[in-house]
Amino acid sequence: MLRLTLIVLCGCISLALSFKLNSNGLNLMSDGRIVGGYAGNIENFPYQISMNHYGSHRCGGSIIHKRYVLTAAHCTVGVILNALSIRAGSSLRTSGGINVAVAKIVQHPRFNSNTLDFDISIMYLSWNLVFTSSMHAINLPKQGEVLPVGTNTLISGWGAMSETAGSTRQLQYVQVPIIDDNSCQSAYRGYNVITGNMICAGLNRIGGKDACQGDSGGPMAAHGKLFGIISWGFGCARPNYPGVYTKVSVFRDWIDSIIH
Repeated sequence: MLRLTLIVLCGCISLALSFKLNSNGLNLMSDGRIVGGYAGNIENFPYQISMNHYGSHRCGGSIIHKRYVLTAAHCTVGVILNALSIRAGSSLRTSGGINVAVAKIVQHPRFNSNTLDFDISIMYLSWNLVFTSSMHAINLPKQGEVLPVGTNTLISGWGAMSETAGSTRQLQYVQVPIIDDNSCQSAYRGYNVITGNMICAGLNRIGGKDACQGDSGGPMAAHGKLFGIISWGFGCARPNYPGVYTKVSVFRDWIDSIIH
């Protein structure tokens, strides 16, 4: 997740991607880990993948089709395609499951690295995945489908478990509720704008549960659907600074135009 210090949901940061300062002077970095969560079994999150660059964990992602994975655009900026792969079907970041090379990246053409708006990319794999109980696509919401405020969502990844920790080896997950856009915008007023392409979640007043460096690009799921992509936030699990996610339902038509 790009934690103003950008963080990528994943147990912890294995590779911190530094971004230039945005117009508000915020150092946006990508990569992170789940904070305040629990160890997870991949069979409960079969859509979760680890995105690897030169063999090191970079970001999370979600299987949405036997040939396609959804992640954050800030995760695909500057990558070398022939050094990019995914690990799927394993609860462990560095072993198990299968490794599949990425053949193509389709980054949203309107992605803005300063504001992190349109933070979504699709990765096309070199071959089809064979779905199993530990490796399967997650359903997508309909175009414009709304997730009500207060709905509990599951976020998962191998990112950092605190702002100062490194990536975790074992998949982690945590439950966080959706927060209304006005409250989220108030939290980030003066830092960044919460656009209609974003959705916020977290324990707004008390903090303690969140994505972090290394979790970026990973899933926010509810009701068996992928409603969010871990994108950015201020620190990790800080009170009054909820996590900000790309709102997948806004991009359903765009996704369908790529994968169909």
